[in-house]
Amino acid sequence: MPMRAVLDSNFIIALIVEDDENHLDALSTWKHVDAAYLPVIAASEIAYFLLRYHIDLSVLSEVLRDPRIRRAENTLSRAISVDRGRRGVSQSLWNSGVTLSPELEPLH
Repeated sequence: MPMRAVLDSNFIIALIVEDDENHLDALSTWKHVDAAYLPVIAASEIAYFLLRYHIDLSVLSEVLRDPRIRRAENTLSRAISVDRGRRGVSQSLWNSGVTLSPELEPLH
């Protein structure tokens, strides 16, 4: 069953930073994600993180070019059930209520 996810900045940062304690969990989860929605605010948080730690902003461009990533407006409250911990995903990867749900409807 395809998995679609709404991601927050913590997940993307864990994917990017190999030294992050959640890097391997994030990579493992990412392998199963078919479509990922990235709210604009999360992209802004990632940009801030990259700037703060002197990491080239081109990394964010690379993330946004991934064919699985779809930018989402910050109107994610409609019909999305927060389902933390599904599929054995580590709770420490998400502290802002990321939604993982195979039933997630595409956002327009």
